[in-house]
Amino acid sequence: MIRKPWRSALVAGMALGLLGFGSGLLGGVWSPAIAATGTWSTPVNLSATGGNGQGPQISVDAEGNAFAVWNRFDGGNTTVQTSASRDGGLTWSAPLDLSAPGVYAVNPQLSVDSSGNIIVVWNGSYASNHIVQSSSSTDGGETWSTPTDIYSAGGIPYSPKISVDPLGTAYAIWHHWNGSNEVVQTASSTDLGLTWSAPVDLSTPGGDSDDPQISVDSGGSAIAVWKRFDGYRMIVQSRSSSDGGLTWSNSVDLSAAGGSAGSPQISVDAVGTAHTVWY
Repeated sequence: MIRKPWRSALVAGMALGLLGFGSGLLGGVWSPAIAATGTWSTPVNLSATGGNGQGPQISVDAEGNAFAVWNRFDGGNTTVQTSASRDGGLTWSAPLDLSAPGVYAVNPQLSVDSSGNIIVVWNGSYASNHIVQSSSSTDGGETWSTPTDIYSAGGIPYSPKISVDPLGTAYAIWHHWNGSNEVVQTASSTDLGLTWSAPVDLSTPGGDSDDPQISVDSGGSAIAVWKRFDGYRMIVQSRSSSDGGLTWSNSVDLSAAGGSAGSPQISVDAVGTAHTVWY
């Protein structure tokens, strides 16, 4: 597939109307004229009325198709939903439920690979089980796979993130309470989230770790960052993998000694240079 950067800059748009009190995202297909004038399309509601929609996320494939996810409370349960646009955000498909009935599902995140395949992850619970799950689509968001458990081993997982490399290997990352500490974990998938490797601890035992983020480069290497309490302050740490998440490098402290750091973010460019920021 030939990548079209000028189309993939679709910073989608549509005041999602998801939060029920006017917050949202705006957008349309980027073009030099739009960028020069600052013109935006009219806001479009994505979530249905009658229930609060929250936590919207959006991604765009190489052809300019936009995909949005959010979680919606309908008065009885919270469900992860999705919608797609193939005309620059002017119109959107009817919302589809991704999480299964009876599962309390929140914090959806999505990533699109170079072939336009989409993977969504979220965390939630049913009965007394706390889980991280995924679902994927290979037809532009028209149909989705049955939700798959990435993590269901006890403890309470939070805030999963997802990144997919150009070859289709997906990396999920989250943090969870193991009974003693918050631990950052990761798992990988080579079949668009239909199956996942066993979770691997990334953070060092003995100190709470959270705020994980992950990014991949064009060669398939993954780099993860998070913050960890070392007994005195919060520090930002990182580990990387070049073999699909089978093994990971030793952890590296990124933030300077003598002060606390948090909320790390990471992005990797096409040649493999990683850029990380934190406060």
